[in-house]
Amino acid sequence: MGLAADVSQGAEEQARYAVAAAVERLDQGRTEPREVVLAPHLVLCRTMAEPR
Repeated sequence: MGLAADVSQGAEEQARYAVAAAVERLDQGRTEPREVVLAPHLVLCRTMAEPR
């Protein structure tokens, strides 16, 4: 058994920011773009494949 790595991009956190941005546009009339940078997280997991 080996280890594998994956990068989680935080779908829940992305969704929260997207909804908040949409509500802000609707409620406050914001029209300028907003950039949000979220930190990815490295996720280690076991794999059944043999290491190469």
